[in-house]
Amino acid sequence: MAGLLFGLTLTVLSATLDVTAANAAEPAGAVTVAPVGTATKPLAQRSVHSGLARSRVSVAVPSHLVEVAVAWVSADGRAGGQSATVTGGGLTWRLAGRANASAGDAEAWYATTVGVPFTVTAVAAQPGLGIQLAVSTYTGASGIGAVTSVSGESGAPSAGLTPQANGSIVAAVGMDWDWAILRTPAPGNTIDRQDTDSDQDTYWEQHLDARSQSGTAVTIADTAPTADEWNLVAIEVLSANPPPTCKTAADTVEGKKAAVFLTLNVSWCYTPAGVVSSNATYSYTPARNASYYYAQLNKNVYATGEVGFGSSVSYSYFNLDLGTTDGEILVLNALIDTRGQLSFNQNTGG
Repeated sequence: MAGLLFGLTLTVLSATLDVTAANAAEPAGAVTVAPVGTATKPLAQRSVHSGLARSRVSVAVPSHLVEVAVAWVSADGRAGGQSATVTGGGLTWRLAGRANASAGDAEAWYATTVGVPFTVTAVAAQPGLGIQLAVSTYTGASGIGAVTSVSGESGAPSAGLTPQANGSIVAAVGMDWDWAILRTPAPGNTIDRQDTDSDQDTYWEQHLDARSQSGTAVTIADTAPTADEWNLVAIEVLSANPPPTCKTAADTVEGKKAAVFLTLNVSWCYTPAGVVSSNATYSYTPARNASYYYAQLNKNVYATGEVGFGSSVSYSYFNLDLGTTDGEILVLNALIDTRGQLSFNQNTGG
C-alpha cells in the first residue's frame, strides 16, 4: 500500500500519537514526540506559616523537603524609611523586591531550604512598629524570576509583571498603612493570608490562580479598598520543569488514498489554568463526496487544572477509493477561547 503521511503533534508538553491501520496491508507507524524532562515534584505552594508582632517576628517552618522558601514581610513605618532584614535556618536569604514609597513597607525574600525544619526571623529597621512575616514553601521550584515593586497613594492595589517562563506561580505581599480593612481580591486572585493590628494597619499575601505564560503580562490585584495608600511586591516563582510555549495554529495533514482506517489520539495542552473549551473543525482540499471519506473529531474538549495535559483530540480517516493515488489534505482548525491555546502541527508516520 502507498505510504501515508498523516500525523499530528502538539508544540507543548510531550505527546504520543498512536496510529493504527485496520484492514491495511502494512501497519501504520507510530510517532512519538520526545517527552520533556520531568521534575521530581510539580511546582506547588505547599504551606504558609505566619506571625505578627512589633519590631521583630519569627516563624517556625516544619519543612522536610528541599524547596524554595519565600519570606513575605510587611511592616508599619514612615514613607520611604521602613525596611527589614530576614535571617534564619542557616539559609542564605536574598531580597527579591521592596516597596516602601508609600507609608509602610512590603518585601519579598527567598532562600533554598535543605530538607530540615527551620525558623525565619524578620527585623524592622524602624523599631516599635507592627511587622508581619509569612513564609511560603514551594516544591518543584527553581528560583525567582520577574519581580515588580509598586506603591500607590490611593486606588486598588495592583502590580503588573511579565513572567520570564511558563508554568510559574505569581504571588505578592502588600501593606496598607491607612486602615485595618481586609482586601477584596480581583477575579483570578486568591488571598493567602491577611492580618490587621490595633494601629489600623493591614498586611496580606496573595497569588494568581493561573500559571504563567512566558512573556505574557499578568496583573496581581485587589478591587477594594480604593482610598488607602499601599505598597505591593509581586514575584514570579519559577518552575523547575516549565512546560514549553503553547501556540495556536491551523495546519494540514496530507494523505495518500488507500483502503485504510486510521485513528489518531493526541494529548493536548492548555494555558493558563482554568476551564478551556476547544472546538476542532476539519475540511478537505480538494472537496470530495462524503462517500469517499469519513472523518470525525471530538469537537468539545473540556479540561480543568493548571498547565498540563488535557483530554485527547481524535479523528479518523477512511477512504474506499482504491483506484486513485492523488494526495488529499485534511485541514484541522483549533478554535480556542481566550483562556487557552491549542496547537496542531504536522508530523509523519507510515
